[in-house]
Amino acid sequence: MKRIALFVFLALMLCKTYAQNTFFSTEGLQIAVNEKGFFTSIQVCDKEILSGNKYPVVLACVNGRLVLPTRFEPAYGTLYEVGFDDGGEVLLDVQQFDNYLKITLEQQENVSYDAVLFCPVKVALCE
Repeated sequence: MKRIALFVFLALMLCKTYAQNTFFSTEGLQIAVNEKGFFTSIQVCDKEILSGNKYPVVLACVNGRLVLPTRFEPAYGTLYEVGFDDGGEVLLDVQQFDNYLKITLEQQENVSYDAVLFCPVKVALCE
C-alpha cells in the first residue's frame, strides 16, 4: 500500500511540474518557461543547452533598478501576461514558426518602465 501511495504522490508531483511550464517550439528548438517567467529548459536538436535555472525571459528597468518577473501565464491567443515584483504587467506576443520564435512586447498603458529587456541566457554549446 505504501508503494502505491508513493507512486501516486510522485505521479502527481510530475504532473504538477509539467503543468507549471509553458512550452514553445520550432523544428529544432524547444523552450520551457515556468510559471514565474524563468527559462527551465532550452533544447536544440534534443540537446539541453541551458546552464542553470535562473534566467528570466524578460525583466524591466525602472528608476535605475531591475524588476524581476513573478508570473508568466497565457492571456489569449498568442499573448502571454508577465507580472513583475513591483505589481506591473506587460504582454508578450509569442509566435511560433517552423524555423524560429518571434517574441514581441505589446504596448502597455499605465506602466512606467524605463525599459523592458529580453534577457540573455548562459548556454552550453553542443557539437
